[in-house]
Amino acid sequence: MCRGANVPDFDAMVRERLGDLKLSRDEQEEVYAEISGHLELHFAAEVESGAVEPVALRDADRQVGDWDSFRKSIQITKGDFMSKRLHRIWIPGLVVGVIFLLAQNALIHLREPQIIPFYGAVLNFDWARIPMAIIAGACIACWSRAMGGTVANRIAATLVPTAAFAALMLLMAPIAISVDRHISVALQLWIIFSFLLWMAILPAATMFLGALPFLRGSATSAPEPPQAPTHA
Repeated sequence: MCRGANVPDFDAMVRERLGDLKLSRDEQEEVYAEISGHLELHFAAEVESGAVEPVALRDADRQVGDWDSFRKSIQITKGDFMSKRLHRIWIPGLVVGVIFLLAQNALIHLREPQIIPFYGAVLNFDWARIPMAIIAGACIACWSRAMGGTVANRIAATLVPTAAFAALMLLMAPIAISVDRHISVALQLWIIFSFLLWMAILPAATMFLGALPFLRGSATSAPEPPQAPTHA
């Protein structure tokens, strides 16, 4: 419990008292560091003023008081973890993904896509989709960062549109195979893979390229860690 010669390990104490806060790892570590630092400063001030170490430690512990209530107040202040994932990952990814999909459909009506034969599959592709995907990825990552998203949150949000499309394709694959019995299963699986490659995997890589500049730096609107309550 002690760190160094006489200074208690407040970090270990705070982790033990608060336990799992149901926050993201970065937020949880930030809370632990903030509270342990506050208690350590109070302990040092008490010892400096002449208090014996056990009394100073007990007084530092009283700065928090009821640890269970303090844990709940932190979770309320920080907000629900699932709600944050919704605003940092799912909403940016899905909203921008829908706009990207609508823009692609509009592009099809504005100009004739290029027909690309791909080992037995015939794909419609317009190279203008590449800069559109880059812009979409940048918008998603920027939005996620503005909502306080970590780097992992921004990457996940960027992959949401293409992951949703890939999941839809995989769900529809058994139906397509059962309906088109005149085409061999192997050929149908190859066609499905080709569509996934061109319509999900490559766009995902392109969106990630657009997101790269916004993966740097810390979140711009992450809430400040709560202060330990001070008891007179």
